[in-house]
Amino acid sequence: MLLDSDCHLTASRVSQDGYEVAIENSWIVVPADRVLRNVRNPTGRAVVCYRRIANPEVKQWELRIFCFVRPPEA
Repeated sequence: MLLDSDCHLTASRVSQDGYEVAIENSWIVVPADRVLRNVRNPTGRAVVCYRRIANPEVKQWELRIFCFVRPPEA
């Protein structure tokens, strides 16, 4: 049985806009209020939880980031 998950291991980087994560072959800026701080991350990599959600106002799908856990500091 295959289960869909909202959370994914990903590549991340710091930019002038804050954190960016690699999602679907693009770099996406993580909203500052979605960055979880003081959270232990045992994966060794960045974790982003997101989903594509229908926006009926513009009749398109938008990518919504729920949270981002930074990778352990090098």
